[in-house]
Amino acid sequence: MRVRPQREVKHCAGPHESWSTVARRGDTAKTAPRHQHAQQAEAARRCSRNRPPPETPRTAGVYAKATAGTRLFFGTPQLRALLALNLAVAAASAMVTVNSVVYVRDRLGLDAADVSLALGAYGGGSMAVALLLPRVLDRDSDRTVMLRGALLLTLVFAGLGAVTAADSGGWRWPALLLTWAAFGGACSMVLTPTGRLIRRAAPPEERAQAFAAQFSLSHSCWLLTYPLAGWLGAEAGLGAAVAALGAIALAAGLLAVRMWPAREPLGMEHEHTDLHDGHPHLTGAVRVPSGWRHSHDRLAGSLHAH
Repeated sequence: MRVRPQREVKHCAGPHESWSTVARRGDTAKTAPRHQHAQQAEAARRCSRNRPPPETPRTAGVYAKATAGTRLFFGTPQLRALLALNLAVAAASAMVTVNSVVYVRDRLGLDAADVSLALGAYGGGSMAVALLLPRVLDRDSDRTVMLRGALLLTLVFAGLGAVTAADSGGWRWPALLLTWAAFGGACSMVLTPTGRLIRRAAPPEERAQAFAAQFSLSHSCWLLTYPLAGWLGAEAGLGAAVAALGAIALAAGLLAVRMWPAREPLGMEHEHTDLHDGHPHLTGAVRVPSGWRHSHDRLAGSLHAH
């Protein structure tokens, strides 16, 4: 391999420099890089010895990750109320899904097509209200709409009790369709704002766990009400099923009203003493001797559990 010789750097004399000064400056320029590299290497070795080891963020265990969303639900007032609202919706949907066939086929003497029509009335009421709710939510809060929907469920249960108590009459079929549509609309009033409520109540780093908890906890409510609706309808009659599920919906709605505060505190200042530097929750926080201090609207999530 042919090695090219390095070019010699030529130095020109300035207007007030002699050629001897230029020669000395050239010799210094040749030896300066060696001293600079040595000094930089020594400084790097000293910094590497004195630098503290990087702090590793603490990660939760498998069990803590699996239950993070559930703990968030039970630790946040709005989400605790949402859990009660899920139970009210599950009571209504169980009544519609489980006992539609029993009432339409056995009590009214209609066919399978009419069962589909009854279930379609439930879905139509739900869709109609869901399409109207965006404008309503621009004016009213999530709390107002969702709690009204839960309390409306109890009124619909009362109307259903009157329908199922009648032994005869052609009015029962259209009354059932209206009742099922009202059930769908009331359930939609509760369920449609659910996603927005979770996003507002849960911190960004825990939203995925919160939505997963909403899915599992709501299905747990269905796991309770669906067998209950079928068992009561078969053993004690539709009247007993309507009364029991209506009582569950009423109790769940009243519990949600009590657990969900009408006014939420804003701008609460607080400190974090157990979060490592660079934690995403500390964005904009101020360093204090005991940790980090900042303020935000809602103190939700496991980071603020006391």
